[in-house]
Amino acid sequence: MPSFPPRNSATKKRQILERRIFEFLQLRNTDKKSEKQLRLADKVKVAKLNHLKARLAVLKTYASEVNFNTNLEDKILQEINEWENISYEDIISFCLMHSR
Repeated sequence: MPSFPPRNSATKKRQILERRIFEFLQLRNTDKKSEKQLRLADKVKVAKLNHLKARLAVLKTYASEVNFNTNLEDKILQEINEWENISYEDIISFCLMHSR
């Protein structure tokens, strides 16, 4: 039997996203646009997509227990589509907005 009950939210993915944003902003403060900064921006993008997909999975998992909100599912899917095609400048603005 596990020591901890399973989570019913995307907590770990959110923590990873926050750490990636922190790493990106730390490098952005020290450097101009470099190859390393582009890689960290891509890691932020991947972390955000993973967080959204985890939220969608949690929503589908608990859909039978609560009233399933299709508007929320559509909103998450739309956000996933937006993040798949996001630009570098949009990632910067997201990170700056998220850090406040």
